[in-house]
Amino acid sequence: TQRTNMALEALSFALENPMDSAIVETTGHYFFSVQQYQLSQQAYQRALVLGSESPLTYLRLSATYIAQNQFEEAETLLAKGQMLPGANRISYQMLHGQAYLGMGEYNSALIALNQAIALLSDSRENDELEHRIYHIRGLAYLELGELHAACEDFQRATTLQPNYLPSLE
Repeated sequence: TQRTNMALEALSFALENPMDSAIVETTGHYFFSVQQYQLSQQAYQRALVLGSESPLTYLRLSATYIAQNQFEEAETLLAKGQMLPGANRISYQMLHGQAYLGMGEYNSALIALNQAIALLSDSRENDELEHRIYHIRGLAYLELGELHAACEDFQRATTLQPNYLPSLE
């Protein structure tokens, strides 16, 4: 489409020419939203090279790695990004859980996701993440063979977000 071509041109220019990291991050976010994860990854990596110290850049780059099943890379970035000032601890714990789930470390996933849920209890700022956290935790329980706990989490996810398709499947 024309919009994708424009974004590709912007990314190409951004990768070849030094510029503001915020513009490159915006390009990365666009590519992530249209599931062009490789291009998104390139943009976020460029933003880091340009000096971005935004915890959101690390978080989003980690999400692109997770979307490409590159869980170890995601975990490395999450460990760096969560130490930056202003990092959203709930989002980071959720992605840690998702990365551990992808690596087959189900108990570690549960620990991270339980921490995310505990943080949610302390702060209602991230309610939009709650259904996703319960869904991912349900997947971890499912992998561990704890079917009752998995069903409870999937039901909780769909109660919080009735049209959340992954939990309905």
